[in-house]
Amino acid sequence: MVRKMSRSLQISIGLLAILAVFIGFWLTDDKTGANALGNPSPERTVVVDMIQVEKAGMADRVVAVGTTRAQQAIDLVPLATGRVEAVLFVPGQEVEKGAPLIHLDRESEEAQVMEANAALDHAGNALARAQQLAKSDRIAQASVEELQADFLAAQARLKAADKILAERTVVAPFTGKIGFTEIDVGGRVSEGMVLTTLDDLSTMQVEFSLPERYYGVLAPEMSLTLKSVAFNEREFEGQIKDIDARIDPVTRSFRVRAEVPNPNGVLPTGMFVHVGISLADRDVISIPDQVVLAQGAESFVFVVREGRAVQTAVELGQRLGDRVEVLTGLREGDQIIAKGLHNLRDGTKVAQVSAQAGTDGSQSLDGVLGG
Repeated sequence: MVRKMSRSLQISIGLLAILAVFIGFWLTDDKTGANALGNPSPERTVVVDMIQVEKAGMADRVVAVGTTRAQQAIDLVPLATGRVEAVLFVPGQEVEKGAPLIHLDRESEEAQVMEANAALDHAGNALARAQQLAKSDRIAQASVEELQADFLAAQARLKAADKILAERTVVAPFTGKIGFTEIDVGGRVSEGMVLTTLDDLSTMQVEFSLPERYYGVLAPEMSLTLKSVAFNEREFEGQIKDIDARIDPVTRSFRVRAEVPNPNGVLPTGMFVHVGISLADRDVISIPDQVVLAQGAESFVFVVREGRAVQTAVELGQRLGDRVEVLTGLREGDQIIAKGLHNLRDGTKVAQVSAQAGTDGSQSLDGVLGG
């Protein structure tokens, strides 16, 4: 019986202790002066730096990728089969139009030219004698006409023999730079076999594709620039030459061909390049790129509405320097937060930092906001 009363007494004392603690907290104010069970602590206000969204002029710049191509570029092939007698160039050499590059063996063809020449001389002499005799009616006119036909046929045979002989030499059809070759003197080549390449690098062509929305704003002779990592971002200037008359129905893009002067031949054929085209300036909403935050695949900024930071999704457009175009999500006159972003959450109460936070305005802002 005593044990049961002791157990009940212990429980009663414990309940009284808990009640006393509860009443103590209810009667006691915390350090901020707020009752722990009644009024919550005052809401925290984050000090930020705000800027106003304004429209500004931005040059619309179209960017694409393309590949260089020589204005003239061919594979040099022989028009006949034979043995190589001479290679008259070295890879990378600049050659003039008509310069001989490769000689094939030609003894048989030279003999045919000599034979055709002799036949032509004989036919010419016979025709001259007949024409002389015809003046005194000592030969029929029909014989003269027959000899004249023989002379013309001999001329044709000589021309054909000269052409066959000329085909034993590969010449440069235009001025350009010779490529590599795998042939050697004494080797045998066949008709149509690629011996080397010839590129006219004085002017380069660049072909690239653009989305259809730019079709109406591009025109021939518009200026553009090329860049390549091979030249440490050096810019090459050129202009649009041709615009395709068709838009690809699958990709919704169209092809553009440009020309870029290449007087020193530094740009080779087949190089990957970045193409930039500057269009007319237009008024757009642009903001500093450092105020844009990323969340997954989306971008957002903090807009100030009724004293609170509102996380607002934005669609970004073109970048120019340290600013970025905003296509959707902001209006002209909106207040956005530029500094103090790391302390914010959606709905946080904010206040503009005072410009007199320190002796130097910009430094004091950085010190208060932490960047």
